[in-house]
Amino acid sequence: MSIEINIEKKLEEEFDTEMLEIKAETNYKNTEISFYIDEGHLATTMTDNKGVAIAGISYEKDKTYFIEVECDGERSSVEYEIK
Repeated sequence: MSIEINIEKKLEEEFDTEMLEIKAETNYKNTEISFYIDEGHLATTMTDNKGVAIAGISYEKDKTYFIEVECDGERSSVEYEIK
């Protein structure tokens, strides 16, 4: 099993705020998945029937975020730099 992490800057139109959308894709369908940012817990949510879960955070410019995702004991991580 593997967990693929994709990160994209998005505009949250309702609040006119720029956000990072963190999308985790895995083979685990309809199961719990946890997101961690800089070693702090961000959210726990469920993957959908395609194995995808999404979380979002507001971000600061000129900062590097350490993002980790865990599902069924498996972890995947990535560093993402905001310029």
